Amino acid sequence: MTISPATATEKSTHITAFDTVRGLAALSVVFSHYIGAYGWPTGSQIMKQAWTYSPLHIFWDGFAAVSLFYVLSGLVLSNKYFRQTKHPELSQYPLSHFLVSRVFRIWPPYLVIFLLSYALRRWVDLYEGATIPPVNSWLFSTWNSSIPLLKLAREGFLLQLGDYSLVPQGWTLPIELAISFLVPVGILLASRHTGWLAFFTLLLVGPLGATYFVFHFAVGILLAKYHADIRTWLEPRRAWKLVVLLLGLFLYTFRYTLPVYFSWKLPTSIPWLVTGAGAALVLMVVIASERVQTFLSLAWLRFIGKVSFSIYLIHFLVLILLTPRLFQLIDAPQSALALTWWLGAAFTVLMTIGLAALSYRFVEVPSMTLGKSLPQRFADWKMRRVQSQPVSGK
Repeated sequence: MTISPATATEKSTHITAFDTVRGLAALSVVFSHYIGAYGWPTGSQIMKQAWTYSPLHIFWDGFAAVSLFYVLSGLVLSNKYFRQTKHPELSQYPLSHFLVSRVFRIWPPYLVIFLLSYALRRWVDLYEGATIPPVNSWLFSTWNSSIPLLKLAREGFLLQLGDYSLVPQGWTLPIELAISFLVPVGILLASRHTGWLAFFTLLLVGPLGATYFVFHFAVGILLAKYHADIRTWLEPRRAWKLVVLLLGLFLYTFRYTLPVYFSWKLPTSIPWLVTGAGAALVLMVVIASERVQTFLSLAWLRFIGKVSFSIYLIHFLVLILLTPRLFQLIDAPQSALALTWWLGAAFTVLMTIGLAALSYRFVEVPSMTLGKSLPQRFADWKMRRVQSQPVSGK
């Protein structure tokens, strides 16, 4: 089947838009940790509550961003297989290529930041003096505590489940890696029938006790399968797009709204599942809106999307090592709290993006290139070895 240039461009734009969404979510994680470390630049409780316990929390909702990352992974990893049909032929699915490329997409860039964090923690003194704005001791807690060698090894190889010490946000990566290995199975199930994917997702999350983040990947796969249907139905219906967007934003920030207002004691899984549903609804609007895709394809937003993984990996190093030094250098009085806070936020974001660009160029790109080439190199090596074997006579 021949794809027209217009169609090819359109499909590429969709992927670019998804990457940009991931970049914006990564920035929300940066803001989440910045606010967690340095608080708000105001003493007004009304302002703090308005930004915290309402859908405005979307700008710094690091928890919901994790849900969005997982839904996006399911969508992006399966999207190309559902472009032409809802029932793709998967008999020649390049499983070994997929698994190797996933490992090299995630683990080597993380390992570089992990080793860099280890070296900096050991040989660079943390600045824990008084600053304006004051720093929350939480920021330094994981680096100041003793880390057993076995835990360090488990963190380095992404075998640690739960809290991480050197790269605190790294806890999401073994989940991302493990569940992404199941994406080919999810694509196969969804290609046969949506009910099969739903059944096995419920089986894994329910009786088998798998992590509820499996749900997020499954939702992403379904978004890929019904990509064309979502666009066809939702694109011309502006009112419905607005409804879906508002509902998506409400569910995305659910953790900080209804459970807080009504003091609900919910199982840990419920907020995560709800934010995953909210992320899916927001992505449906991205799929169905040409204007949103055009905006998300602006050059500077594309750049943030491209380096989003490094933003996610590097920002904590900036927060813990560089931002306190900036505040020490400024040495502002209490009266300049708001201005200093915003300067610190801008510095943190810009420094993170700058370092992320370097990490992307010199770590991510070589790692991705190696991950894509290794299976072919191995196949070529096996072929040469077979060809070099002497042919035995009869």
